[in-house]
Amino acid sequence: MMGADMKAGGGRGYKKKLIIAATILVSVFLAGYYLYVTNSRVIYLPQEITCRIKGHRWDVCNGTNVWENMFCGCFVEMSDKGKACAGSKDCLSKLCVITYNNQEPTDGKYTGTCVTSVAEKDYDSGKTPEVICGNAAIEEGKIVEDKRTCVY
Repeated sequence: MMGADMKAGGGRGYKKKLIIAATILVSVFLAGYYLYVTNSRVIYLPQEITCRIKGHRWDVCNGTNVWENMFCGCFVEMSDKGKACAGSKDCLSKLCVITYNNQEPTDGKYTGTCVTSVAEKDYDSGKTPEVICGNAAIEEGKIVEDKRTCVY
């Protein structure tokens, strides 16, 4: 009798319940994993997954103040990070910087380094990344934007 019910379509309800249970289980696992790993107050799971799938670095936004959340999100690591440069044209990131501890050059031209990573939104748009505190952007060895002494 039971075999006849299964052949007549009685097993469809079982498959449907199994799919629903599996979907719930996977959803609970993903949500729990995310909260455990990041302990984030703001859920960025879709953005984080997209970022990691692209092979980029995700910095967690879980700070309690503006400073802690300022440098979070998706970042593209630059293959030329740390390379010596004289200006933006020398770097994949389009940003060549010096830091607060660079000495004044004797010939009047600074040599900087290409930045380590760039926010994905800047990289994808082709926009020059923002210069952050402690750095100065240089072009042709000259400072064009100086934030070596700023405070956020």
